[in-house]
Amino acid sequence: MEKRVMFIIATVMLLIIGSAKLMSQERDSTIVDYLHGTSNEKVNIVQPEGLNERLMPDELEEETHQSSSGKMVGFRIQVFSDNNHRTAKSEAMIKERNITSRFPLIKTYLTYKAPAWRLRVGDFKTQEEAHEMMNQIKKAFPGYSREVIIVRDRINID
Repeated sequence: MEKRVMFIIATVMLLIIGSAKLMSQERDSTIVDYLHGTSNEKVNIVQPEGLNERLMPDELEEETHQSSSGKMVGFRIQVFSDNNHRTAKSEAMIKERNITSRFPLIKTYLTYKAPAWRLRVGDFKTQEEAHEMMNQIKKAFPGYSREVIIVRDRINID
């Protein structure tokens, strides 16, 4: 029984020492850095196509990546967001109709992402374009002004 206790204590100590050694390593390094540092052989990494897109920071993605699906990182104007399950959907639909009637060329995107309904409009490549449109929306609908903001989103491109 004593040998078993000694074995468990030794195993726990090795685990603690090993994890402390791992934690003391540089935190900014990536798995690729680790693999290159521990092996002289060539390493092939196989990953799903969309993984690199998800891992790439938004700033780099915006500058260097445009997906084949006709989408890219850009800006939209969020006109409405609410999580009141009784009124949010109908209020979002009313605001969508109002904006569509006043600005028929601007696309609207009404979405439900639990727990909130959101209404976003436009597909703007730059924040300046979105800002100009936001000002027009605020002038046309002063009652919406408090809620209207520019948000970063995946936009549709021509």
